[in-house]
Amino acid sequence: MNTKYNSEGKVISKKLIKSFLNKNRERILIKFTQKFDGMDDSITSVKEDFKQVDFVSKITFFKNTIKYYKKSGSDFFLKATKEDKLKQLKDRYQDFLDKNLGILQKPFLDTKLNFFDNYETETHKGYIVSNFANSFILAVKK
Repeated sequence: MNTKYNSEGKVISKKLIKSFLNKNRERILIKFTQKFDGMDDSITSVKEDFKQVDFVSKITFFKNTIKYYKKSGSDFFLKATKEDKLKQLKDRYQDFLDKNLGILQKPFLDTKLNFFDNYETETHKGYIVSNFANSFILAVKK
């Protein structure tokens, strides 16, 4: 097993990434380098610039709907169907939040399937996260 450490000597894990996100919430940028392409059933390289991470900022429950908001104010809805009761919907939503650490871009997979490494350039510092569906960088400007 190839264990990676950050500059403070801590093992890079999802817990450390979560701490990094919480400490730098307003400054976090994301850049995908590879994404899953469902048309080809493969991973493809993408050329993206860094963009602000969209975090879930507010959640409301009303009847059979969960409404959640991005920082920018756009709304997203999850609606329950006849078979999908509100409790199941809440559980699914909580699972989404837990797996993706509140990031709406949904970059993470199950905790055991994400691989982490340090990322540092002259302008940015953060972490590279890779899994079988995508690869991305979470960073802040120096």
